[in-house]
Amino acid sequence: MDEQPLETTKDTPVAHRKKGLFLWTILTMATIGVYLIPYGKYALYPFRLLYSFLHQMAFGFSNLIMGGTFKDLSLHWDGNGGAYTIFWSTYDFPYGLIALGGLLGPLLFSILCFVLSRHAKASRIGLYAFTAFCAFSIIFYVHNFLGIVLLVLAGFCAFSIALLSKSNSIPRYAMLILAITSCTGIFSHGDYIFFGHNIANYLSNKLFLPPMFWTIALTIVSVLVLMFGVMSFFKTKPED
Repeated sequence: MDEQPLETTKDTPVAHRKKGLFLWTILTMATIGVYLIPYGKYALYPFRLLYSFLHQMAFGFSNLIMGGTFKDLSLHWDGNGGAYTIFWSTYDFPYGLIALGGLLGPLLFSILCFVLSRHAKASRIGLYAFTAFCAFSIIFYVHNFLGIVLLVLAGFCAFSIALLSKSNSIPRYAMLILAITSCTGIFSHGDYIFFGHNIANYLSNKLFLPPMFWTIALTIVSVLVLMFGVMSFFKTKPED
């Protein structure tokens, strides 16, 4: 009897993208879950530090936009950070806007990374730009040891991937990781956002709406940016 060759099946591009979307969605949800469990934030320590950097830079630039001064930024070994700024107003509203800017800044950065990650060439440009941003931050704002080490390593990795990677996928995935980090990092500071004397109470005092509104709004916006960003990434053909 003649043996019949076994049939093999290959994933179609659509099936491949759906599988990738599913796996990255699970990974992203797991990341948020790790952040929310006790001490889980330390398992993703470098990403927590990177989010703290983006958050504090956004806070500092918000001060500049509102007419204040942004002097310095430092990162702490517990994963938090601080921006030394000077701002004065007789009204509460500007202080609330500055605090809100510090929270929305990483989300805007995440949206930009998601957009760039859709195409390989744009991803490489984005990685070069991120390297330049790290260098700019070290020169003008970040002067403590931990902050410098983080930005040197992050910038070196970004620059190396953009310059040396032969695959179009690797720069895209690098931008995707940056996007997810800046979007989910808010959950790494759960005590700051959700519990205790948190930023929601501060926003409520300065911008009048109840704390629960700000907690829910920040959570929903973060999840929506994350969801649509990851979906848009996997709707793009890998060779684009």
